[in-house]
Amino acid sequence: PHETRIREPEMVFYQPTPARVILELIELMPIAPDDIFYDLGSGLGQVCILVHLLTGARTRGVEFETAYCDYARESAQHLNLTRVEFVNADARAANYTDGTIFFMYTPFKGALMESVLQKIESASRRRAIRVCAYGECGSQVSKQAWLELAAQRRESEDALAIFERNPVKEQP
Repeated sequence: PHETRIREPEMVFYQPTPARVILELIELMPIAPDDIFYDLGSGLGQVCILVHLLTGARTRGVEFETAYCDYARESAQHLNLTRVEFVNADARAANYTDGTIFFMYTPFKGALMESVLQKIESASRRRAIRVCAYGECGSQVSKQAWLELAAQRRESEDALAIFERNPVKEQP
């Protein structure tokens, strides 16, 4: 599919997540069928589809580019995956109130990333969540005071890092 929308300067061009990263994610962090897994900047939908097929979890991709979102929806429909959804929206406008796991492969950066992280933080104040970062965005996610590193096999820019928020530990 060809891009149909103009990206803002802090939006990163499409890069498919390597399958090995998703397999590592599933190995490092249990994902249950009652989890709701979000892929922010879901592109053509491979992460959501693979996570669902391997774990049974409900997955939602949030994708700004209409052509990519349409392709992902068609792929999920072709595979009859009723627990895989794709939302064509700016990540700053999406509703994350039901999410338990959030995955990002550097879909955006800077102030745009901060805005999305604040929205996730606000939506998750009453429950434990996990934020999984791969690529450059990991360093920005690691600076969030409301998250703590839960798992990472190696320290490098291309390492998968899993952060968690446990509302039980926080003060009211």
